[in-house]
Amino acid sequence: MWTFAVPLIAVAILWAYTSVPIAAPSAEFGYYGKFNQVQRIIHQIPGLRIVDHWQHHDVIMEDFSFTVANQYGVTIKIDFCENRPEMMLTKDADIRCYIEGVVAEHIRVDQSKLH
Repeated sequence: MWTFAVPLIAVAILWAYTSVPIAAPSAEFGYYGKFNQVQRIIHQIPGLRIVDHWQHHDVIMEDFSFTVANQYGVTIKIDFCENRPEMMLTKDADIRCYIEGVVAEHIRVDQSKLH
């Protein structure tokens, strides 16, 4: 009987740890994995700071967003939405490139409004 119970318990614990939103607050896997990865990357970008964030909680974290401020105090919203290309990014460099692209586009649009 214990031959089957121990592996089942181990699998249940592993599933809960990676799937249920009770994982460590900074874990980059499981329910909050992508959110935590993006948050860490934003913190690593000089001149950006997080001023707010939003999460759509469901069985999985479907969507989330960060509002960041650049060194001039301009706020920019960076969205990660279910079924969108940015949510499929896994490498830090690709996520950072996406974030920097959103920031650059926001600044470009703001500057074009001035002219």
